[in-house]
Order: sequence, then C-alpha cells, then structure tokens
Amino acid sequence: DPVVDALRWASAAGAACARRPGASTAIPTRDEIDELSATTYGAAR
Repeated sequence: DPVVDALRWASAAGAACARRPGASTAIPTRDEIDELSATTYGAAR
C-alpha cells in the first residue's frame, strides 16, 4: 500500500531528524532516511 509506505518513510524521516540537535543541521539526507526506513520496516522505499 503506497500510503502505508509513505507514512513509514515519513516516520523514519522524523526519527532520523530527532537523532541530532539543532534545526537545519539535524535534517537527514535521503540516504539516511532510506537506511533507517529499511532497517526499521524491512524494505527500502
């Protein structure tokens, strides 16, 4: 389901952002989000 996949990826993006202090410096790269999403949910986006 594409909606579920999008929500999982967005959740991984938020989690990756919360790992570092700061605002713009905490913004993760696409690769970091994809890696966290794959690690957490078992599949890359």
